[in-house]
Amino acid sequence: MNYLEFKNKFFELGCFNINQVYAWQPEFDRNNLTRWLKKRLLVHLRQGYYAFPEYKQKADYHYYFANKIYKPSYISLQAALSYYEIIPETVIQITSVTTLKTNSFKNDFGDYEYKSIKSDYFFGFDFISFANGKTLLLAIPEKAILDFFYFYPIYKTEQDLSGNLAEL
Repeated sequence: MNYLEFKNKFFELGCFNINQVYAWQPEFDRNNLTRWLKKRLLVHLRQGYYAFPEYKQKADYHYYFANKIYKPSYISLQAALSYYEIIPETVIQITSVTTLKTNSFKNDFGDYEYKSIKSDYFFGFDFISFANGKTLLLAIPEKAILDFFYFYPIYKTEQDLSGNLAEL
C-alpha cells in the first residue's frame, strides 16, 4: 500500500476511521497506519479515527473532528459561546453534548470533552457550513446557554454569573 494513494483516497474526508479504510481495501495492513503515525504523516484522533496533519492549519476543522469522533454530538457550552463571540475568551477545550456516556479525548487538534445529556434535551443545534461543503453541528446560542445552566446548576443568579464563563 502506497501512502500517496492512501492520502488521495482519504484526504478530502477530513478525518476517517478504520472501518472506512477496510471498506475500501478489505486486505489493508493496519501496520501501515502505525508506520505513518510514527512518521507523523497521520494524526491519531481517538481509537480507530485518524486525520492528516495538514488540517491543523485549516480553520474550524478541530470543531469538525469533535463531531466526527464521537457521534451523536454537537458543540456547545463555552466552545459554542466563543464561536459566536458571545464570550470574548478563546476556549481551548471543545465541549460537546452527546446522548452517549460522558467521555474525553486529547489529540494534536485539541482537548475534546463530551457531556452526556438526556435524549429529550438533545436539540437546538444547527448545521454550520465551513469548507468544501463540510458541515459541523453547533448549538445555537440560546441552547449553548441552556446547556451551560443544565451542566452548571450552581449558577442561579446574575451575581453568580458575574465571573468569567470561560474559567470553567
